[in-house]
Amino acid sequence: MDPAGQKDQKLEALRGLAILLVVIYHVDVWLPGRPPGFFVGFKYILSFIRMPLFACISGYVYALRPLVPGTGWKFLAGKTRRLLLPMVCVGVFSYFLKLSPPSFETPQNILSIWRVLVFPTHQFWFLQTLFLIFVIITVLESLKWLDKLSFWLLAVGLMILAALLAGSGIFQTINLPYSPRPIIFMLPYFLFGLGARRFELLQKKRGVTMVALALAGVGLTLQILVLMGRLRMPDQRDTLFYLCLSLTYIFLLLKVRWKAPWLSLLGSYSYSIFLFHFYIIMVMEEILTALPLPLPPAGRYAIVFLSAIGLSILAHLLLKRFALPRRLFLGLR
Repeated sequence: MDPAGQKDQKLEALRGLAILLVVIYHVDVWLPGRPPGFFVGFKYILSFIRMPLFACISGYVYALRPLVPGTGWKFLAGKTRRLLLPMVCVGVFSYFLKLSPPSFETPQNILSIWRVLVFPTHQFWFLQTLFLIFVIITVLESLKWLDKLSFWLLAVGLMILAALLAGSGIFQTINLPYSPRPIIFMLPYFLFGLGARRFELLQKKRGVTMVALALAGVGLTLQILVLMGRLRMPDQRDTLFYLCLSLTYIFLLLKVRWKAPWLSLLGSYSYSIFLFHFYIIMVMEEILTALPLPLPPAGRYAIVFLSAIGLSILAHLLLKRFALPRRLFLGLR
């Protein structure tokens, strides 16, 4: 996700929007005190877009440069370098960060560092999930099961059904070291992005867009009624309401992509922001707590938010200058 002028700037703007929503969410998680009611509602509504949009963009970008037949192992090796290597290196670095002030976790905890490789914490669950999705896609593409619109529709339908079953708790009885729920939840969005590009779903007749707008309007109304306490609905990601509304929102965002230079610039650094922002938020929160500054909540939020964005970009620019760090921490050649 290095800055590159030849990239689709509208798509980069969507990436920028997605990473903004992720940072907004994590800043709110770490700041003390109860946020204003309107912000809680804002965060609830945007939760239907945040990570699903990232997964969808990943599928769309993959469809721009799909797997070449016979290069499956090379393709997965590239994804290992790009996704898993930074996940492990940044994860291990953050593990040792916990042993430093102010946490000072006990040294014997270092024996459990292997868990970073198998059970990624914080935002890294998405990188592991995305890699496993690419493994699945490699198999499906090798079998040519996604070459036809009918097969693609079947795959999306089956994954939505699997997500609903996962939400019902059917997989909780299966004892696995890694829960399949994140993969099952994200795969429909990835497949949707892939199909949107491969089968030109965004070029369909105007009636499709009008239906999507109507569904989005109904869904947004229901969300507002939930926030006002006038309606009760299950607040779970793997429900039919969540899946359908998220796909509708994402379809409209892909359909009405707009040029926003500042969002495109942010999108070009989105991967580095994704990797580093969480730990910058943690450190900044500790610093602001230690300093006797009478900051209002809005000022505190702004400082942490801008630091998470700005310092992540700075880390990207510094690491990119050196061959080994850029490979280990950014996954770049």
